[in-house]
Formats: sequence, structure tokens, C-alpha cells
Amino acid sequence: MRKLLIILVILAAFQSCKKETALEVTDTQLSHNNDVLTNGSWRRLADYPGSRYHNSGFSIGDKGYMGLGYFREPLSGFMEYDPASNTWSQIADFGGGKRSDAAGFTINGKGYIFGGRNELGEDHSLSDLWEYDPIANQWTKKADMPGKGRNHPFGFSVGSYGYAGGGIVIDTIVVNNCITYKLYFSNDVYQYDPASNTWCKKSAFPGEARAESVEFSIGNKGYLGTGEAFGVLKNDFWEYDPATDKWTRKADVPGNPRSEATGFSISSLNRGYIGFGVGSGNENVFFEYNPEVDEWTEKAKPNIVGSFRQAVGFSIGKKGYVGPGGAGDETQFWEFDPLH
Repeated sequence: MRKLLIILVILAAFQSCKKETALEVTDTQLSHNNDVLTNGSWRRLADYPGSRYHNSGFSIGDKGYMGLGYFREPLSGFMEYDPASNTWSQIADFGGGKRSDAAGFTINGKGYIFGGRNELGEDHSLSDLWEYDPIANQWTKKADMPGKGRNHPFGFSVGSYGYAGGGIVIDTIVVNNCITYKLYFSNDVYQYDPASNTWCKKSAFPGEARAESVEFSIGNKGYLGTGEAFGVLKNDFWEYDPATDKWTRKADVPGNPRSEATGFSISSLNRGYIGFGVGSGNENVFFEYNPEVDEWTEKAKPNIVGSFRQAVGFSIGKKGYVGPGGAGDETQFWEFDPLH
């Protein structure tokens, strides 16, 4: 009788395990953390204090940071956003002076602003890097990136390193004793190490050189897509693997080619997001990228006044934040919740 009971217990346990492993859970139903992904929802939040576009930003911990940009002239102010109270607070002005069209990213609890152009105009592109410490509320100049200054560069971080490059480069040349400017688009890529405050050149971006792209990171990979060069809009999308220093083309961003788009990633959900920008039919269209299956899915559209372009995107926790931009109302700030 004792042997029979033991056999029955083992069989019951086996059947229980078998039943659980037979349960099918698809990637579209659940994320890595068992959060149910939906079509998403948008909510307009407290407006950014002051109109601007071509601005820059990043997130650190449970706060967002946004500033610089352009509105009648380049700007130097920076603000901190607290989603818990839905409020903006002024922080120290950017240490590098007035500028627009700069890249922003975060490494190990510090924010970084790279490149852009200052109040001297399009022909004065920059190669400097500035670090923001939210605890000290202080900006510190770091090592300049090697090579030419540029505006509309790309910037993202993976792990403990930052990656920057691309953008519009302006060369000053003299022709018949007259100073003139030569514009070209760059595809160079540099890695920044904050521990040693040094830059290292990496493999060039293999797609067509461009500006006004969207970039973000998911896990241990970086992603870059869309943008424009000499008025030609792009919709290609690329993955960068720092471990192999290799770029791989992925599925194109759906819809028509676009530039001046906005994007962010939510790493805990293993998803990236790109939308809005310039390009026919793209005004309020928004897509989610799944790197596991290399697929894009259209998501809910916000009820934006006008259309977003040249706006900043970042994430805090499991929500994304977008704004402000050249939308006809350059103060709008919106929250995207992919779980509701």
C-alpha cells in the first residue's frame, strides 16, 4: 500500500508539471516581466515651461531632464521633470552655453549632452561633451570628441559607455580669398568611457550618413534609424552590438520615410518606440519595436495639437515621455503607457 501511494504521488507531480509546461504564452501577450502589452494609451501632462524645439534630454532614475533647443534663438536653460508630482523644476543652466540640435544620453546615473550648434549659427557646429550630476546639480565639461564638430548628431548609451557620431559637419574653406562653408553628413562612430574620460573610434555606421535620426538602447544593443540627408528622408533601422563592434540592418520603420522623429526605449519591457516627425502621413503615427522577433507594431495615437517634430523622447520606469517640439504648440508634453 505504501509503494502504491508513493507511485500515485509521483504520477500526480508529473502530471502537474506536464500541465504547466504545456501552457503556451506568446511574446505578444507577455513581456519579460509578465507585463501585458497593449495598444497603449497617451496622457497629456504639465506643459514644458517655455516654448522650444530642437531640444535635448535624457532620464536619470525616476526623473526626466530636458532643455536647450531653439525658439527665436538658441537656449541654455534646463528643467527636471518629476512624474510623481507631474511638475517641472529649473536646474542649473547648461554649462556649455546656448545651443540646439545636440544629442543626449545617460551613463551610470549621469546625463550627457554632446555636440550641436550654438548662437553663432549653423556654421559653428560643436564637438564638446558635458556631464550633468543630478546630486550636485552641476555641469562639468568632459573630453571633446575627436574629429569634426557636428550638429544633429546621434547619441545613445549601452552599459557603461556612450556612443556618438553622425550628424551634419561644417568645414570652413577658403576659395579665392573668400571664406565659405562646405556641409556634409558624417557616419563616424565614437565610444566614450566616463571612467577614463576618453573617446575611442569604432566601426562606422554602414547605412547612408545622415542627421536627425532616432536612437536608443535595449539591453546590450544600440539602435539607430530614420533621419535625412540633403532632404532625402530615411526609414531604415540598424542594430549596433558593442561586443562585436558590428552594425546589422533590421526591419525598416513602417510608414513613409521620416526625419525629426522621436523615440525612446523601455528596457524592462524589451521594447523600443519611434514615431511622429516629418514625412507624409507620419504626423501622429507611433510604432513599437520588438528586437526578439525584429517586428514593428503600430500603437495608439495621441491627440496632439498639430504634429510632433524635433521633440525629445525618454523613458522613466515603464512609461515613455515625449515633447515638446515643433507641433504648433511647442510646450506640449505627453506620457505613453504601453501597459494600458
